[in-house]
Amino acid sequence: MANNSWRGFKYLLKRYWYFDLPAGLSVFLVALPLCLGIALASGAPVSSGLLAGIVGGLVVPWISGSPLSVSGPAAGLTTVVSSGILLFGNFQIYIWSVLIAGIMQLAIGVFRLGDLARYTPASVIKGMLAAIGILLIGKQIPLVIGLNQPDFWSDDFTRMLSSANYGWQVWENMSMEAAGIGIVSLLLLAAAENPRIKPYFPLPPFLLVVLLGLIYQFVTAKYFPEIALPANLCVSVPTDVLTQWNGIDLNMTPAWNRVLREGAILAILASLETLLCLEAVDKLDPQHRNSPVNREMIAQGVGNIICGWIGALPITAVIVRGAANVEAGAKTRLSSVTHGALLLLSVAFLVRYLNHIPYASLAAILFMTGYKLTKPAIIRSIYKQGFKQFLPFALTILMILIIDLLIGVTVGLLIAIWFVLRDSVQSEFELVHLKAKDSNSYLLSMNANVSFLNKVKLKESLESVPEHAKLDINLSDTRFIDPEVAEVIRDFIPRAQHRHISLSWKGSEEMLSKINGR
Repeated sequence: MANNSWRGFKYLLKRYWYFDLPAGLSVFLVALPLCLGIALASGAPVSSGLLAGIVGGLVVPWISGSPLSVSGPAAGLTTVVSSGILLFGNFQIYIWSVLIAGIMQLAIGVFRLGDLARYTPASVIKGMLAAIGILLIGKQIPLVIGLNQPDFWSDDFTRMLSSANYGWQVWENMSMEAAGIGIVSLLLLAAAENPRIKPYFPLPPFLLVVLLGLIYQFVTAKYFPEIALPANLCVSVPTDVLTQWNGIDLNMTPAWNRVLREGAILAILASLETLLCLEAVDKLDPQHRNSPVNREMIAQGVGNIICGWIGALPITAVIVRGAANVEAGAKTRLSSVTHGALLLLSVAFLVRYLNHIPYASLAAILFMTGYKLTKPAIIRSIYKQGFKQFLPFALTILMILIIDLLIGVTVGLLIAIWFVLRDSVQSEFELVHLKAKDSNSYLLSMNANVSFLNKVKLKESLESVPEHAKLDINLSDTRFIDPEVAEVIRDFIPRAQHRHISLSWKGSEEMLSKINGR
């Protein structure tokens, strides 16, 4: 027995060494710049992004049932987080919303409501992500082009248009060195998207961009200080982030109506993004395993409660990290734990180096992340699926850009639901004019399930049958008919007699008795 246990342990250790450890390292190299960059894009302390990554790696995997998904701060939430921080005016107040979102997600998982989110139309989710991608790109432009006053456009690049002298203002506040780093980084990341060039990259593209920025800053600071970047254009992580983190301040009393609203928005969007990631990663899994949705909601809820308590950004399962995990050959959730442990070690021992990373490098990474969410190929694919898919997609994007994210998603959902209801009404029964048989003969065929949604349309169709016609009503395939629909047909019988319409019936005794009200 002892020998079997030892052999089992050796097998697990060998599998970890050859698969999960290298995969965890790969995910760490992708996650580190994203944790920093997402915090930057959200207008939150940079340390909050790193803490979120650590929670996503060291807490969530032990509760989640997903073997390959990886959690952390998500680019898809940057717009919501940044607007929430601006609303409250203080990150320490905003993190109450993160904690509330975690409690809501925990409740979703406990009460097994996670499956409901899977009914959200894909066109609306893709529209939401595309709109976030556009906003994300806009927020990075100031840093990519080297503005040496990052607050110059506190919202996004569109504020530039509100100034009559915007051109000169931008030029006067540009750092040519930072602009050079940003543009070169963008070109490298764009080249990495080319499948013929990507194999020649010695390191993951995100990490390569960060390392090049680091090397530039170290070399110029030591040998050419006149062209080194100023401190306000580089990352600033507190050296005591693990001992002096600023979590929830219990002495602050937030406006609870605002906190609950922001928390609900976060919970909905974080859950949607998580489920979208789970589905994508499960499809990539070579072993074709299925992740339990409600257990994942519990894991995300616990993770966000902790993030809110310690002052970290909200987390979700993240497609970029999950895909990198699969590509690196991970077998179990230990790869995600490894990436979290490496993030913790980097915060503990590498802060000195992290603080030399140029903002322009991170902005280029986020710019490309935003592009991937909204690239033309996605828009073309939705357009090819037809008007019923493209209209909710386009309106979701438009409403998010014009008003806000919650309104945009709500409008997209309503349009998608309207199409579903319209199709349902049209498909549950069919009235056909049998011209080949008799110019005055009609056939009304009912499908398997006829709901109350068909009530109005059915009544209009029956009234359209002309006088002295022959109407055959076929209920042979019907298994369920709503009482309100049965009432419409029952009420039509005396009117048919008055209009000299000859009725004939076909169907089971059960269906015919329901029509007759027995």
